[in-house]
Amino acid sequence: MLSPAADSMTANDIRALILSRIAAGMYKPGDPLPSVRALGVELGANRNTASKAYQELKRDGFVRSSQGWRTIVVEVPDRMLPLAEERVGTLLRSAFSYATQAGVPKLELRTLIDHHLRQLGRPTIRIAFIECNEDEADEIAERMQRVLGYPVDPFVLDALPRGRRHFQSYPIITTTLYHLSEVQAKLADRSIRVIGLQHSPSTESILEIARLKRGTRLAVVATNTRTLTVLLKLVETYHTTVVGSCLTEDAKEVRRLAGQADVLIAHSWARRSVRSRRARRIITVSFQIEPQSLAYVRQRIARLGTVRDRQTASAM
Repeated sequence: MLSPAADSMTANDIRALILSRIAAGMYKPGDPLPSVRALGVELGANRNTASKAYQELKRDGFVRSSQGWRTIVVEVPDRMLPLAEERVGTLLRSAFSYATQAGVPKLELRTLIDHHLRQLGRPTIRIAFIECNEDEADEIAERMQRVLGYPVDPFVLDALPRGRRHFQSYPIITTTLYHLSEVQAKLADRSIRVIGLQHSPSTESILEIARLKRGTRLAVVATNTRTLTVLLKLVETYHTTVVGSCLTEDAKEVRRLAGQADVLIAHSWARRSVRSRRARRIITVSFQIEPQSLAYVRQRIARLGTVRDRQTASAM
């Protein structure tokens, strides 16, 4: 799951998340935070809860309001240090209590604390994610960033800079397995290692399709041939009543299928093109990076941290 359930996300949870993003450099002084509405959608949280979290951040001096209802990150003044220390103490006591209840040994807890202390002041590991579609690149990069806790910058394949120079600041470069060979060729540098990520329809989307009543007439619409093929195979795994499929660029065929099918199955970025069509029902299929792929990226991040620790130790 990429975000907590709406009924479990408290204002304190959101506040802690925003502060962790500020600490990681994802939001810098002067940067605007997402709107309350956008943050609520992102986290699956109640809008009022997100608003309360922002009000608490303003009260404590971490952010301020500006023209246009924007919330801006501020440079925390020295006078905030006592309050910060008090809140850190509260968070630590809560964390220690949780660790004790969960049975985490003191030695392991100390090792964990030492590890995170070593990360303070260390340059943030940046991750590049490359995809063929700008909207999808932005969406997946944002989800990866939330899950991994490190900045993930999106790039579009067709506009990709060539060679190593542009990617020197990215120790980890990722793309979907489908585009792995294209990205490697585009970079034109065999020494740059690109990590291929498994990218597939989300569990929620699969369940929604599988639960459709037998005999329901279905049509499939996507923005490109590859995604259309993936969606067709998915739908045909559970149903035998597909009346047709097409790309969104064929507006006439989209209109015909929208009128003929009981349910239109559309990739998330294709929904924009079919929203105005007179479909009885539209199921939007979203894609996600598989957890195993994200776990591998985490391992790579951990290895980089270990290497940097050794380099620091040898330099002392």
